[in-house]
Amino acid sequence: MIKLFVAKLNPETNSEDLKRLFSPFGRVTSAKIVMDAKSGNSKNYGFVEMSHDRAALQAIDELHHSIF
Repeated sequence: MIKLFVAKLNPETNSEDLKRLFSPFGRVTSAKIVMDAKSGNSKNYGFVEMSHDRAALQAIDELHHSIF
């Protein structure tokens, strides 16, 4: 299992969006957008956990510097 840090997300992106983005590459075990505890707004980054390292590396290669 590998955990990916995903940055510079649109403030409107939610955890389900993040999961859908990475799902074509393999099984996503979790996807979470980090929220500011005080304001409740997105901090514009999150984490995606994928069950297979190879799938995660492919996602990194194909999604790095992409616009979502």
